[in-house]
Amino acid sequence: VTGLGPEDFELRVDGQSVAVRYFAAPAPAEARPRERPLYLAIYLDRAFLRPGDAGDLVPALRRFLHERIGRRDRVMLVAADRGVEVVQGWTSLVPAIDTSLGEELAKPGRGLRVESDYRDLLRAIERTLEEGTDLAARDPDQHAKALLSRIDGFAEECARDVRLGADQLRQTVAGLAGVPGRTVVLYVGGQLPVRVGPALFDAWQSAFGRKSARWQTPATPGAGGGAPGTGTTGFESIQAPAAELDGGELFGRVAQLASANGVRFYALQADSLRASAAAASTRGNLALARESGGAQWDLGRTQGAASRRAFEELAEATGGRALAGSRDFDAALGEVRGELDGTYSLGFDPPAAADGRPHAVEVRLRGAREKLAVRHRRAFVHRTADQEAAAATVSALLFGAADNPLGAAAEAGAAAADGGGRLRVPLTIKVPLARLALVAEPRVHAGRLSLFVTSGDLERGVAPVRSARVPVRIAHDEILDVLGRHLEYTLEVDAERGARTVAVGVRDDFA
Repeated sequence: VTGLGPEDFELRVDGQSVAVRYFAAPAPAEARPRERPLYLAIYLDRAFLRPGDAGDLVPALRRFLHERIGRRDRVMLVAADRGVEVVQGWTSLVPAIDTSLGEELAKPGRGLRVESDYRDLLRAIERTLEEGTDLAARDPDQHAKALLSRIDGFAEECARDVRLGADQLRQTVAGLAGVPGRTVVLYVGGQLPVRVGPALFDAWQSAFGRKSARWQTPATPGAGGGAPGTGTTGFESIQAPAAELDGGELFGRVAQLASANGVRFYALQADSLRASAAAASTRGNLALARESGGAQWDLGRTQGAASRRAFEELAEATGGRALAGSRDFDAALGEVRGELDGTYSLGFDPPAAADGRPHAVEVRLRGAREKLAVRHRRAFVHRTADQEAAAATVSALLFGAADNPLGAAAEAGAAAADGGGRLRVPLTIKVPLARLALVAEPRVHAGRLSLFVTSGDLERGVAPVRSARVPVRIAHDEILDVLGRHLEYTLEVDAERGARTVAVGVRDDFA
């Protein structure tokens, strides 16, 4: 929707109306170079992708990047699967991404194995239901009680993998908080197995539980619980936790962090509308069909809604949206391109002192426009200048998103053991004095630098950001002699043995 002005918008922060102090409408193509650059992170969550899921996606992604990424924009490729890797750091050279896209999406995830294990458990339920106590005598692992344990183990493994994926994504979002410009994540993943436990337990109950009298074992003499006059015992009292997982809540927490830090998500489910092999298994088996009415336990049917909710929660709180339900990836990515080019920007004076906490944001339209739907980030964090600098330093550490107008440099000296198994590394930071803002005082030219240092990576985490204030005092009669020199400041960094990456943030406090 074009043609809106600031008078069409109502902006609320923490429920209180605030004035729109800055307003920018979508710019025409010829004006886009004057906009803030776009930082687009393509996040490939390979964990639950299956072979062939992304076959049509790779060429669509390549076309999208070539059509949308401009000279001032940057794109990054991150891949995750029980580990996070920056495959390609920030670059404006789209061809640098092209080859890596196909290679990363071709790597096998666990989607096919999840589907296969799910199907095997359904078949085990069906086989046990058909062959009854004869099978239990031949193969105790197929006994109804043993199947519950297998279901729980499988469901818990899937839940751990989903939680790990959400945690890796949260770490990535935290690292993007200090990236300059407009930050957007295009999340590409497969169907999340968030309800495999409840689905399989439901199938198990249908076969052996309270509602089924068709599968029973001989009663133990003197034991209670048997059906009167039958000499058999059912499994009415057996329950299993089956690792139910709320994927929407899990990914919703990631979205809250992203929204508060100005990171917009578009979530693309790469296996949309792909037929599940498990469906053929349950459709063709009469034993479960008598209870289920067909393929009600098909993997896609049991997981689809919950997985879509997780994708929606991830995207909608940030002002983006979930792209699922179609294999037309060109059309889906075309909508993303249109939204990136058609976003309104509203600025306001924060109503409270910087406190580092998330604050709720609400945007409405006035008058005749109020029936239009508005998507926007739902929160922001009001950070101090030091918190902003610390976030930028972490972003530089993890993703190399750095600007260096001061021409600062850092040099590591020889490490020394501290007696506790760790190392202390002297780090010397150099800044050209000619780049600093110096203020004339009665006897000196004065300035001040703030330094921010951290180390770590996506795999092992990030150390807390340390800061230091470095005052600068230069006598008036020495000012011309020192402007060609560097200010040097040395601090010690704690480190474990092995390769480590260190990032330094340098701020000229007077400028």
